[in-house]
Amino acid sequence: MLALVLMLFLLTIFALVSSNCDPMAPFPLVCESFLLTSLIALSNVIGTPVDISFGTSLFIVSVLAAFALSFFFGSAYGTTIAGKQYSNYVVILRLPKKKITFIYLIFCVFILYLGIQNAISTALSVSVNADYSNMMEYNRAASVHGTIESRNMALTLVSFFVQVSGYFYSYLLIQKIVIGEEKVGTSLLQSKLEMIVILVSLLISALGSGRTFMLQYICFVFIAAYYLNIFKSKRTRLGLNRLFSVIKRMFVAFVIFFAVFQTLGLLTGKTGKSSWDEMLFGYSGAAIIALDRSLEVYKPDNRFLGEETFFGFYGLLNACGISVPNDIHFLPFVSVGKGKSTNIYTALRTYYYDFGLVGVYIIECLIGFFAGIAYHLLRKWGGHPIYLMLYSFLIYGIAMQGIGECLIRFVLSISQLVYIIIFSLLVLLYGKRTLFAQYEHRSVR
Repeated sequence: MLALVLMLFLLTIFALVSSNCDPMAPFPLVCESFLLTSLIALSNVIGTPVDISFGTSLFIVSVLAAFALSFFFGSAYGTTIAGKQYSNYVVILRLPKKKITFIYLIFCVFILYLGIQNAISTALSVSVNADYSNMMEYNRAASVHGTIESRNMALTLVSFFVQVSGYFYSYLLIQKIVIGEEKVGTSLLQSKLEMIVILVSLLISALGSGRTFMLQYICFVFIAAYYLNIFKSKRTRLGLNRLFSVIKRMFVAFVIFFAVFQTLGLLTGKTGKSSWDEMLFGYSGAAIIALDRSLEVYKPDNRFLGEETFFGFYGLLNACGISVPNDIHFLPFVSVGKGKSTNIYTALRTYYYDFGLVGVYIIECLIGFFAGIAYHLLRKWGGHPIYLMLYSFLIYGIAMQGIGECLIRFVLSISQLVYIIIFSLLVLLYGKRTLFAQYEHRSVR
């Protein structure tokens, strides 16, 4: 385990140096993801016989090296598309008057009320002991065991719209901070109303059985604020002071997410009575050990091509009437020592079981190549909220690689498609392309 941590540390340093000290670039980020989970795993197995094989360590590092190589090729190609200069245009979101926002807020609160009533109804169908304090726990039980009789599709679609509006209003607030309120043209009261809309949208999202929505939301907010600021100032390299400042903010974002993650875990019954360090290990560091165990016992099972990886996409096909095997909802649990077990294995286990050893390298090379292109297209489209949302989904999937497969499994899903469509319509309706003539136009090194 220590050998893996040392190799990942050196690879992360190389990734930062080669990416102009940008810790949010795809190559450094995927290295940071595996380094963080490995450090957490190491801190929990010190003094115990639990360890991983050197072969697994080499496998992880070699896959990241393949990602890096393809990322560099993608970056070179992305530069030919985007050019070596930042665009001077940005899309400013402008909203209707305060009265419209206030009416929409009332609508959001009404949808929240309907969502709560629907949640308590589902919880009562599971247990007569369900009430408002434990309804999320019973909702999760109904979801896991497939006992939800039917879903209110109208409420589901409207809830999706309200959730996406949370992203929309969040981006508007970010614009005010980064670009300036005089350009966005809104008042303090409008900002307060927008923050309440965001809060209500997050509460509606929390009514679901999962918690990943919070990580996706935090990722979107961080990416939008971070790269919109870089796009505005046209920085090409982060100095050490700036780098440490970004890392500090990443840490704060991680702490906020962890606190919310733990709270929602208690509400849904996922976390149970686990301590914070047990929960942190179970949902991150244990993935490295589980990967090692899964590689040891791997046997081909004649599954349908990409059944785990393309879970979301196959669900979309089934919804369209095309019958495709789509039955792997949860992975099996494996022992990770200290009397603990987990079914989180990093993204590599999913690719390995779906496509074999060669397939892992092919998938990671493809992800690295397209991530390199997307990263350099920020110079051209970094001022557009639709592109920043799409890019945040990509970064979310890459940042989660050290824990589990989220990039392909969930991004290519019905819910994410609906998110993107609704957000794009809102931006097209309220967005306005604006020239930033006052900012100096610098070439990229």
